[in-house]
Amino acid sequence: MTECRTDFAGVILAGGASVRMGGVDKALVMFRGRSLLSSAVALLAPQVAQLGLSVHRPDVAFAPYGLELVTDAPGPGAERQGPMSGIAASLAWAAGLDGIAWCMTMPVDCPLLPGDLAVRLHQAAVAGGAPAAYVKTPAGEEPLAAIWSIACAVQAGRFLEAGGRSVRRFHREIGSAALPGDALWATNLNAMGDIAAAEARPSDV
Repeated sequence: MTECRTDFAGVILAGGASVRMGGVDKALVMFRGRSLLSSAVALLAPQVAQLGLSVHRPDVAFAPYGLELVTDAPGPGAERQGPMSGIAASLAWAAGLDGIAWCMTMPVDCPLLPGDLAVRLHQAAVAGGAPAAYVKTPAGEEPLAAIWSIACAVQAGRFLEAGGRSVRRFHREIGSAALPGDALWATNLNAMGDIAAAEARPSDV
């Protein structure tokens, strides 16, 4: 059963350029009968008290989802700082919410993450005495699928302002814990071929 923590916020990261999708907005690409964004909302919303959508810039295409839009942190070079800009903006947003102590982030193109990931990540962070925790699988790390103490917001902002781009490096700098997971958790649907391959798998795998 999915546990919803009232002190958790969540943000779906959908600010990428979708270059490998041929310029089509990845969040709106269909997977197993619904958009990747719809899949992400269905996965993360039951786990958190408040849910936002991280985007590079507002777009009317996201209006039907009813999510608060969290735009990338502004400033010179923000566009070149990639997902770290979205992480910094997401943590700043969560830090401004009443009663929120932790913020889970997930990429919009990782629909095979488990439905109780927020609690698992939180447990890993607490057990490791760490301010954050991220997914690590036999197929590789997924540093964007992570939970962060809102105390990380200030550090993320400073890291970004100093020109930091690598989310992995930021995890190392703050001493994040790693949550071991199934290789499928790290499935990134970056291209239409990835969508086709994932749809060919049984839906319960």
